[in-house]
Amino acid sequence: MKAVGVMDAVGSYVNLTVTVPSAGNYKVDFRYANGTATNATKNVYANGGFQFSANLPTTGSWDTATSWVNLTHAGTLALQAGTNTIRIQTDASNVSTSDFDYLELHL
Repeated sequence: MKAVGVMDAVGSYVNLTVTVPSAGNYKVDFRYANGTATNATKNVYANGGFQFSANLPTTGSWDTATSWVNLTHAGTLALQAGTNTIRIQTDASNVSTSDFDYLELHL
């Protein structure tokens, strides 16, 4: 995934297609930036179903190397074996700005 920025409007999202070898509960890690003064949250969906809200603490800036941080085990996704669609979305309950660099999955 290329960095995705300015996900601050209700309904803004990024879809990711992933293929996993087996069904299971996968831990999710994010690399993100949140240069605002407050924490951000984004809702995460798998195959159309809500899975969790990711809390993204402020990183203090947008434009330095330290603006991007790794968030280990942001939540867990129940995925099926084979192809899955993951959506990171701004919903009415979590309007805030954050940028995403990548997502990693771990069993």
